[in-house]
Amino acid sequence: MSGSSTASDHMGTWILHNPIRPWTLAGLSAREARLVLETLSMTEKRVLQVTREFKSSWYKLEDAFCAPITMSLKEFAPPANLPVIPNELEQETTTVHLLMQSKVFKDRKFDRLFIQLPVEIIAAGQSFQSVTEDISEGGLRVKDLLPDWIAGYFVTIVKTSERNFEMHCSIVEDQKKDRYRIEIVAPENDSQYVSYCEWVKSQKDRK
Repeated sequence: MSGSSTASDHMGTWILHNPIRPWTLAGLSAREARLVLETLSMTEKRVLQVTREFKSSWYKLEDAFCAPITMSLKEFAPPANLPVIPNELEQETTTVHLLMQSKVFKDRKFDRLFIQLPVEIIAAGQSFQSVTEDISEGGLRVKDLLPDWIAGYFVTIVKTSERNFEMHCSIVEDQKKDRYRIEIVAPENDSQYVSYCEWVKSQKDRK
């Protein structure tokens, strides 16, 4: 890196906060921020909160403030006549790849519990009911093929003899064949999710 700087360098590095997962990434260059944005779903982009170092306010991706990192996103591209802050100097992408692996997209593995439980999915104003084939602290697999109208983030209710657990979930991406597997995206401190994990662990202890 040379000693030269651009106008955007003096505004501080980018900070992204995803309230759904949740996670926060700080110290990102414009290039690194754009790489992270490319991995997000449309729902996550819509609710993402963005700011920069030395700023006290949060912004949405559609705001002009975010133009330097949304230039490549068709959904949030600024109007042609809108002045865009110069991009920061390009940096190696190694940092952001490691960042995503360790902080954002780390695939936590859980032991599966093969058990059948009634499950209800509520999305797009509709209800879908099935039975689980297996469950874990990270998600579950249902017996019946998930319909196309189940997309983005939705509510999943796992029903046990003791109580029902209501959690926010999403479809597991890149499933090799059809759609049966669901991942839980509820915050780790969510009371419903915490109780669900405790229940799953208690069932495993009985095995």
